[in-house]
Amino acid sequence: RTRAPAHPRNACARWHAVCTPTLRMRTGNESAGTEAASPNEQRGLRPRRLTQAVEIAADVETAFSAWSAIEELPDILSGVRRVKQIGGNRSLWDADVNGRQLVWEARVRAFERDERIAWESTWGARHRGEVRFEECTPGRTRLTVEIEYWPRGPWQKIGAALGIVRDQVRCDLARFARAVERARLDRARDPRRRLRPHSPHPERA
Repeated sequence: RTRAPAHPRNACARWHAVCTPTLRMRTGNESAGTEAASPNEQRGLRPRRLTQAVEIAADVETAFSAWSAIEELPDILSGVRRVKQIGGNRSLWDADVNGRQLVWEARVRAFERDERIAWESTWGARHRGEVRFEECTPGRTRLTVEIEYWPRGPWQKIGAALGIVRDQVRCDLARFARAVERARLDRARDPRRRLRPHSPHPERA
């Protein structure tokens, strides 16, 4: 008998709970827009930090616009399954990190057009980070991502120790760069065409 693909039920339930405000669940220790400290933070454990960068053959405005279209990022980044804007500066993310499904709500802390976007999770997988956009030379952009996160459970700790999470971020940044560069070339051939990064995942196109 063929078994259905495993899906973490609690993660899926949380996704639907947040997408349906009337079913949204929070613990008694949480206030609106905040998350209670994780056990790791309560024990004073230090978070993991990673920094990855990539150069893109496109101007800063183009790269920034592509990254800002967060609901289209699952078409580009292999580790991101779904993203849903849920109002204001908040969004819900469903991702595959080191082979595990993680769900979180993110709040944008800073949005400086064509310069940087900073965020933090308010619920779910605990982390915070920012992405910066800098002009290397005319028509080229250096995109730098910095993430600070608290691994949960032995599987995530092993992945962090072996650099698996870092490698996943590096590969996804390379995918993003290729997608933006292909979209820029298409736009150059046909100025009427909307600038939308190509999906490196044929099954998602």
